Amino acid sequence: MIRIRYEPTGDTVVARAGETVMERLHALGAPIESACRGNGACGTCVVWVEEGGEQIDPAGEAETALLRRREGVSRARLSCQARVRDGADGTLRVRLPAQRLGRLEADRRARIFRRVYLDHLALTGVTDGARRAVQEALGRAVGEPGGSHAASARAREAAREVRGSIAAALGVGEGSVRLHRSRREAVVALLLGSWSPDAGRIAQDAGRTLPDEILLGPWEDPEIPSIASGARPLRVRVLVPDGRGIVTPDAIRSAIGPRTRCVFLSRADRYLGIVQPVEDLVAACGEVPLIVDTTRAAGRCAPAPWGGLAAQIVGPESVGGPSGVAVVVLGEGRSIVPPWPLDLALARDEELVVPASGFAEALRERWAASEGGVRPL
Repeated sequence: MIRIRYEPTGDTVVARAGETVMERLHALGAPIESACRGNGACGTCVVWVEEGGEQIDPAGEAETALLRRREGVSRARLSCQARVRDGADGTLRVRLPAQRLGRLEADRRARIFRRVYLDHLALTGVTDGARRAVQEALGRAVGEPGGSHAASARAREAAREVRGSIAAALGVGEGSVRLHRSRREAVVALLLGSWSPDAGRIAQDAGRTLPDEILLGPWEDPEIPSIASGARPLRVRVLVPDGRGIVTPDAIRSAIGPRTRCVFLSRADRYLGIVQPVEDLVAACGEVPLIVDTTRAAGRCAPAPWGGLAAQIVGPESVGGPSGVAVVVLGEGRSIVPPWPLDLALARDEELVVPASGFAEALRERWAASEGGVRPL
């Protein structure tokens, strides 16, 4: 019985008479390969014997001929053919050839890097605080906020509380916050607003033209044009970016016309990581509402200042909140969405209290951990 020491790790394993070096190295987890399944025909299981070569049987003619062609090193052995000799007692020290170790490292790196997916959407896992907030919200009694009984009062209070928490974390007034089930729902509400095909036809019959064209950023989701096309005769025109992938004020000015209904831009591009400056675009839009989608940027960069915008969409997934809710913050700029009464908004928000509670807590944790404490996005 001998001990086989494998370099460069220094791990050792016991081997008995008749066992092959390859069998025992596999027991250590060493990366010894054998394309011929241990028949001594491929040469992929070769090792270099650093010490204790007398502990194993000498190489046969076939092994010697193969090693002479493949390795040309006298200390090389096929680990599948190297068996422990009867009566052997000592240490056998072996290592993989340097070129073989290099190939294994290259293969390891290739396997790792093939799994990397670069996505500037940068979704995060739900934080512990957000998870606790969701669990607490699930444990609350719920009711129809529009009712007059005690359960309805609790539901109204829960909705007001979560809206107030989100508004405080974002640094805006509670009345400007609107909750939606998803980003898509928020986009539909903002892009279409009170639009209806009948309204467009009635205005046309009266000799007037309603704005019916949406100017879209160059990196928006394909679903947005489909949302607009579902409410024909709305049209979509894609803005042309500059060489940096950014929409400039001049591009806005040249694209806006009498039929422009709104401008819709993402704050950051998902795949290229481009951050779109929007402060200078407010003046370029003039009376045309500017809507900014910050769902891909929250937690990675600050959304645009609230003032001057028609609205911004903020999502929870990139700040450690749960999915199932999206927040629209109505800005000070011209809005295409007629504000609805707060009581009506609360009635609608009741079903969103659970995910919104997690979102509010994720925002609080995010900004409380930042320099200066709680601050607006």
